[in-house]
Amino acid sequence: MNKKIKVKKSIYGKKSFTNKQEHNYYKLYKKLNLQKELVMDLHYAVGICEGYIRADTAEEEIKAWQFLIDTGMVWKLQGWFARQAESLIEIGICKVKKLN
Repeated sequence: MNKKIKVKKSIYGKKSFTNKQEHNYYKLYKKLNLQKELVMDLHYAVGICEGYIRADTAEEEIKAWQFLIDTGMVWKLQGWFARQAESLIEIGICKVKKLN
């Protein structure tokens, strides 16, 4: 059982985290200077892809990966995210974001 992590200064309005992994991602979002509006959607997608947030369906997991690809965040996270995204694109499960 993971112990909650509490911080003195909130990160994007959050002062307690379910585990060290979640806390580390919030620190990364702050370091990347993400817009507050993007953080919750991004955190949910990262959580599903990483596995600490349960996806109810395969479609939900694919949508999470596609969100990370579309926002470009997949290329800024740990290397395995980029490698997994490249594999998903290569086999046609996800698509490369088209630039306007």
